Amino acid sequence: MWTAVRAQLGYRRERTVATLLAILLAVTSFALLSSAAEGAQLQAVGTVKANYRPLYDILVRPRGAASALEHSSGLVQTDQLSSLGAGITTAQWQRILALPGVAVAAPVAVGGYVMQTGEVAVDLTRYLKPGVENQVLRIDPTWVTDQGTSRIPDGPIYFYATTDPLRGDPKDLVDQFYALQQHPDGSVSRVCVYSQPADSSGTGAGNGGSTQGPALSPSARSSSDCWSGNQNSTYPTYPTDSQQQAAAPHVLIGLTVPMLVAGIDPAQEAALDGLDRSVLQGRYLTESDGPSTSSFTDADRFSPATAGQVFRSPSIPVLASSTPDTGDRLQVTVSSLPPSAAASIASGSSLISRPDQLGKLPATRSGSTTVTTEQAYRQILAAMASPLPVYAAQGTGFDPVASSIWTTGAPTLTPHGSGLIEQPVQLPPAAWHSAAYEPGAHWTGLPVQLGDTATRGVVNHSPTDVNNNLYEPGAAPDGTHPRTSTELRSVGVFDPAKVNLGPALAPAPMDLYSQPGAPGADPASRTALGGQALGPDGDPAGPVAQRPTLLTTLSALTQLQKPPYVDTATGFGIDPAAPISTIRVRVTGRIGIDALSRDRISAIADSIRRATGLQVDFVTGSSSTAVATGIPAGKYGRPALTLAQPWLKQGVAAVVVTAVNRKSLLLAVLVLVACALAVGNAAGAAVRARVTELGVLACLGWSRPRLFQLVFTEAAVVGAAAGVGGTGCAFALAPALGVHLRLLYALLALPAALLLSLLAALGPAWRATRADPGAAVRPAVAFVRRPRPRRRISALARSNLLRAPGRTLLGSVSLALGIAALTLIAMIDLAFHSTVSGTLLGDAVVLQTRPTDYLAAGVTALLGAVAVADVLYVNIRERASEFALLGATGWSDGQLTRLAGYEAAGLGVLGAVLGAGSALGLATALQPTLPSAVYLTAALGAVTAVLLAVIAAAVPLRSLRNLPTARLLAEE
Repeated sequence: MWTAVRAQLGYRRERTVATLLAILLAVTSFALLSSAAEGAQLQAVGTVKANYRPLYDILVRPRGAASALEHSSGLVQTDQLSSLGAGITTAQWQRILALPGVAVAAPVAVGGYVMQTGEVAVDLTRYLKPGVENQVLRIDPTWVTDQGTSRIPDGPIYFYATTDPLRGDPKDLVDQFYALQQHPDGSVSRVCVYSQPADSSGTGAGNGGSTQGPALSPSARSSSDCWSGNQNSTYPTYPTDSQQQAAAPHVLIGLTVPMLVAGIDPAQEAALDGLDRSVLQGRYLTESDGPSTSSFTDADRFSPATAGQVFRSPSIPVLASSTPDTGDRLQVTVSSLPPSAAASIASGSSLISRPDQLGKLPATRSGSTTVTTEQAYRQILAAMASPLPVYAAQGTGFDPVASSIWTTGAPTLTPHGSGLIEQPVQLPPAAWHSAAYEPGAHWTGLPVQLGDTATRGVVNHSPTDVNNNLYEPGAAPDGTHPRTSTELRSVGVFDPAKVNLGPALAPAPMDLYSQPGAPGADPASRTALGGQALGPDGDPAGPVAQRPTLLTTLSALTQLQKPPYVDTATGFGIDPAAPISTIRVRVTGRIGIDALSRDRISAIADSIRRATGLQVDFVTGSSSTAVATGIPAGKYGRPALTLAQPWLKQGVAAVVVTAVNRKSLLLAVLVLVACALAVGNAAGAAVRARVTELGVLACLGWSRPRLFQLVFTEAAVVGAAAGVGGTGCAFALAPALGVHLRLLYALLALPAALLLSLLAALGPAWRATRADPGAAVRPAVAFVRRPRPRRRISALARSNLLRAPGRTLLGSVSLALGIAALTLIAMIDLAFHSTVSGTLLGDAVVLQTRPTDYLAAGVTALLGAVAVADVLYVNIRERASEFALLGATGWSDGQLTRLAGYEAAGLGVLGAVLGAGSALGLATALQPTLPSAVYLTAALGAVTAVLLAVIAAAVPLRSLRNLPTARLLAEE
């Protein structure tokens, strides 16, 4: 028997090698794909576990804080903290903190925006012509925001430079400041007024009734300054600066930064996110930090009338962010005015105090430079940290005080296609106006960006006293002069990047520290933004809100919220009785993805809801998802954009884990089926190719058991050899493919190959031993009752497929099974991606599992192609005499190739219909409602089947050219 087995395997060496390679490919694929699928599953589940628990577990908001869109979509809007009004009392917070199972309850009270101004000195030395006695420069600042898409012009600054000495006017230095020029002949003329409205009436010439209000109109924000290179000058660089004129000519440009103030509980905040460990300078806030009062005695800083008087101002401690949220920059263009302008000013005219007239003069551009908000922000931080009195803190006339507070509402969002759109808001001029700031110059305390298109409503919480930025007229009973504005005194500076934000793939909503921003959600928006995210700018009413940059204690925040600041505007007003905006709750103990942990969180959430009546949202197991949100075009160049705004999707982790486990199970089953089909088809084809030989042996007297034993022994030898080779190939290929090979699957390759080879040989061997020996040597061609002439090769190919229906069905089914497995893998992958993608966590899992899916689909397609090639090879070998006869009667090699190719395409079409149709039917049975992409996948699977059949026919077709025509015809 062994001699016969060796002889048969050696005699049909090509068939043996082909069968062995097919089985080897199948078992190698099984070991690698099964290991890769299990590894991807473990990695995906590990990613979910690592990102399952955000910084906190429960988000508590005021009752009714959730919008209608949140209710309808099941999402939580995360870009809402700056617009989230008050509504939670300190008593409710204390009740939450006292509940069993609550480890941390960190409150946040949004206090509103305060405007703080810093100055940046721009050196003008290189723009002045050397040796010229008098000259005038024009400085045009332009704000560049929104990733460069918006360019907002600010009011020009006119700079008069002279070689004559300048001295300051001793009159009323608070309201106006004059520069007096002393000429060589001893005469004196007024040549410069530091700050003046754009026209003589003080209303801002050229405002034209703009809805921005005079404080936001560039035409009302002009100013002038003077400088002398004469060492005898006593003119200061700023009204409150006692130093002499600086040696270098320069102009000070004020950059106002809106800063969002929020109240926290220092202990709870430190326990939640380690804010105390992020302090770079100074110290951390303590629970004892609260409002206080500072006072100082005027030493003739403002006017002789106030010398020696005591001034008193309320103060609150703040912990300031080391970086601003706004990335605005100011492009400064410097130009020279005609010499006639300088000559006119030197002669004593008031031209320098008339920006409206200077603006009509021609200007020659000299150059440009850029200053940033970051530069001004550093000066603001220094002023807040200074121990000097308020006006002395900056030495520039700007106080680190909250003279007014503004709060903003949430944008109005409406459904638009598959996303949302923010509606523009028309703000009245009074929305930004404050009696504390007068129009004229850059020193209005309001950024010009506020005039851009608004998408959030604004409430101005200004004190009722028109003198709030100064001091109360008259002395208080204790002899001091009280002030209604509140000083902002920094106790320290913290770095937001050093605060613990929790897992990267599960950012918590209402985050105080992460840099806000929304990337473009469509190609046009991404192009317009240069591939960057649109961040907040100097306009708090813009589409992207800021994070808090000043943190204080809850008790200190009451100083800002006491009358006359109180405003009862619905949605985003200040409520001193219920100042807290949100509470972030972390439960005690370890929280995992198990049902017990979810039940614990749910029970605590129910306790919070019963104890306070507040709105409660689950955060654990959630992840951020991008919602396409359209924003309107700005007034200064920013186009209408579609941004990927982050929202919170709840319950993502559980969905991802369930989908990963289900997909891994289905993928493992399909990989096993595809590999089993490939092995079975290869082994079965090897037996079918020897049906004639088995029939001859039966005619020679071989018994049926002996024939059966022969077939099984040959199948066992080939299967065992392929199993051993497949195991070795799996170990060799695993490192190159980045697959961690599981020992169990590698060891299963040998018995699996042996078992499948024997099972595949069982049917053909049984039929060969049970059939009539004479019938076994006859070709399996159906009898045709009425022959019909075929005038086309395609018609003849169709007729040939129908002549041997069993063989045709066998080839089609082999292909259909492979295509069905391929299509199902693609459908599973598509359904899995559509289930879990769209969130940070889900997208990460998709990226981790996608290589395994592609590998499985590719190998399945390869196994299907091998099965088709094997069937076609047997087809051609069994009908070799027919092809020889056609060749002998004048058919060319090309015609024979076309005939076999058409038959292969016919097998492919039939296999496509059966394979893709069965896969689609199975998918529909499992899930009645399928997305349209699934049907497209089935169609692609069908096309793939036809292409694979044609491509797979290439190797068998080559054998047509080597047919022994004479011998085959002689045998017939």
